[in-house]
Amino acid sequence: MLSFMTLTQCRVKTINAMGKEMRDYFIGPMPVEEFLQEFFPSSEIPDYDPLYFTSAFAAGAFSDVISIKHEERAYTPFINAIKPFTPQLSFVNTHNHADTQNCSKINSTVFNIKPDICVYPDGCAPSSPNCDVSSTEIIIKFKWSYSHDAFCEPSGVDSVVSQTERGMDMLGQIASYTAAQLGTQEGAIVTGPINYNNQPHLANSFHHYARASPEMCGVDTSITLANDEDADLARSQLNIPSTTCMFKVEVSNAEGSGLLTLVIP
Repeated sequence: MLSFMTLTQCRVKTINAMGKEMRDYFIGPMPVEEFLQEFFPSSEIPDYDPLYFTSAFAAGAFSDVISIKHEERAYTPFINAIKPFTPQLSFVNTHNHADTQNCSKINSTVFNIKPDICVYPDGCAPSSPNCDVSSTEIIIKFKWSYSHDAFCEPSGVDSVVSQTERGMDMLGQIASYTAAQLGTQEGAIVTGPINYNNQPHLANSFHHYARASPEMCGVDTSITLANDEDADLARSQLNIPSTTCMFKVEVSNAEGSGLLTLVIP
């Protein structure tokens, strides 16, 4: 297991280098209200009731989290505090449980990850406590010291990314998690800092996300699992193992009108 400690004497050069490579691909800070309106507008969430959230959130909602002095003891209180706002999601403490199934396929210890908390659609959390980046929707990483913050308040034209070595370490860790989860990442928008114990923005972000459509959450709904008949036929034609998962996707026909249906592994 790769150590992700951000102390100078324990710094992993690869992670630090990843942070420096990614630092130009972050835009921000974007005000949280604008972020929610841009990516999770309430008007496009079916049956969204704003009164549900405003009646549930009160300043001090995360007091049990921020009062803890040791990071690892904060994971369970955070899960308990966030759940009332997002009953549709499952928050799993994975800080001591690496993804031993998916990350091994990448064949690199840089991506042998174990995030602090993984968030899954309700009912989709793995049966074992191990992290499963193939099905997690959100990865949460805690840092208990400002010196480990990957971001900062920009001054003038300065970058939102912290230029300190510890900041680069943290940015590299974020990049490694992103790469393991999504495979590729072209860029990211960063919100402004959130005082999540007294301001509703963090809880409200999860509240919106939990109720948003798959399309709004970034899921490509043009790709679906192939039915058994199509999957069996495609596997036989491609001469691949019968256990290979097959997907169906519709694409535009470049040689005419209409769509082409592809069944692919």
